This record gives sequence, structure tokens and C-alpha cells, in this order.
Amino acid sequence: MYHTNFSDRIKELGLSLDLPAIYILNICCIFIVSPFKDLEKTMLSSATKLTTKHSVELNYSSLLPLATVDMWELLKKTQTLRDVAKGFVTYHGELPEEWEVGTKVDIRPKFLKLPWSLLPEGRHLVEVIKVDHNQLFIETVESGGVVEYWHHVMKIEPVPGCDFCMYTDTILLEAGWATGIVARIADSLYRHRHERWLEIATAQQ
Repeated sequence: MYHTNFSDRIKELGLSLDLPAIYILNICCIFIVSPFKDLEKTMLSSATKLTTKHSVELNYSSLLPLATVDMWELLKKTQTLRDVAKGFVTYHGELPEEWEVGTKVDIRPKFLKLPWSLLPEGRHLVEVIKVDHNQLFIETVESGGVVEYWHHVMKIEPVPGCDFCMYTDTILLEAGWATGIVARIADSLYRHRHERWLEIATAQQ
């Protein structure tokens, strides 16, 4: 779980909402939970329920210096996916301008960093199953290659008392015998993405 009242958390840490404090807090907010154990997890969509024996759940949260409305506009654009992945992976699939419910696309990832850059361009199918403009989250189900199941929720939450937001990625994945390997790649990818999110958000100031 992650903190939902970050203004109180910031006070507890004795931090102010300047950029150095954001970097410090983000170090505390990026984490992995529940690796390699049985899960029965109901995600943000009440219709999506999965029981697995060998799933891994990953959670990453970052405090970003952007208002929720501005962050939401960025999150909806598929170009943002390319921007936050820049330097780690490129996507060669043809993407629509924005993520919409019913979107189905093969993003065709090609990793740029060793040792994963030794892998050929792969197939990774993404289907958008929910875009909630009120609760500010996008939900996808994905698969491809050895990945049997990849459930992803991208969630934005306001931070009371300021024009900042908390952005969280929650991923539930399963890849059979390769689950551990895929989880390690996903961990590196999402840590990179959250570093890029902070760079992009800061550049908007």
C-alpha cells in the first residue's frame, strides 16, 4: 500500500514541497511488494479479479510537481509512453494519439540497455479496458512473448494543499517459469520510467 495523505506524510518527514524534497520523497515512494507469493488480488476495476499461484505485484509511486489535470492530459497521450521510456526501451508499434477504452495495439518493444538490448524486438499486446476521467486512472491487460498476463493500473491522486500530484503504477504479472526474470526487467523499466516522469514534470514548471 502507499500513502494517500502525502501532505501529512511530508510534515512528518519535516520536508517542504520544493524540488529537493520531491527527490527525497520519491526515493521513499518507489518500492516492490508481494513478490513470488500466492495472490488473490482485486484491482481498481471491480470487474477484474485474478487468482494466480506464481504472480508478482509491483508498485511504484512518485510525487510530481504537476497539477492532476495537467498530469492526466499527459497520461492519456500515447506519446508520453515513448517519452517516459526514452533511453531504456523504444516502441515500434503504431499507436493512437490517446489511450481509449477498447484500444488494442502491439507496442513492439525493443530494449536499449544491456543485457536486455541483446533481445530482439518483441511483441507486447496492450488492451485498454478502462479510462476513468473522474478517478483518474487507466487500466490495461497485456501479454506477449513469455508474458502470460500483465495487468497494469496507472493512477493519479491529488496532493491536498498544493498543485502537486501522486502518480502510481501497479502491475500484476505472470510469466510462468520466467516470472522472476520478467519481474526484474519490469522493475528496472518502471524505476527508469518514474525517474523520467519526474524529469518531464519538472520541465513543465
